[in-house]
Amino acid sequence: MDAQTPYIVVTGTDYSEQASRALRAAYELAKKHAPAELHVVHASLLASAAVGYAVPPFGGVPASPVRDLDDQQRALTQHLDEQLSKLPGFAQSGVSVMAHVLLDAPMFALTRLAAELDADVIVVGSHGRHGIARWLLGSVAEAVVRQASCPVMVIPPLPGELASPRHEPGGRAQIYHEAEPAVRQ
Repeated sequence: MDAQTPYIVVTGTDYSEQASRALRAAYELAKKHAPAELHVVHASLLASAAVGYAVPPFGGVPASPVRDLDDQQRALTQHLDEQLSKLPGFAQSGVSVMAHVLLDAPMFALTRLAAELDADVIVVGSHGRHGIARWLLGSVAEAVVRQASCPVMVIPPLPGELASPRHEPGGRAQIYHEAEPAVRQ
């Protein structure tokens, strides 16, 4: 990368606190490599303007009100204004921020945009779901890691936010392999 080529970071947002943490990490990474571009993606499979009508998710009932792409773009821009205004020295950071609202599944939106931009890295947050919740809801972070054509940085949840998997009570540890003592007496 020469001095004129910007370092390109792609991150996604679902407006959660975890996504905000990933955005801050993506910004810090971009700032270290300035001049840089930070591309923030909000992906949605629901957009009345794109398909002409509301497409309901599984079960036939929209999970949230359907907004057209212009409304989603305004919401993303407002969210970024709020998040970036909290960062000290943002105006002098050398980081250009672009907002993208894409009609696609989040994992595909992030990896496709990163490939189109020849991104240097994708930054995603992980909610730390386990078991049935992960199976039902999927894992965008895991899918991005598998599909991306560039390195992926995963920002884990804070320790208090991570739901630990349940362990069965009364379990015992079994010695799988015991090393020989280094010195025999």
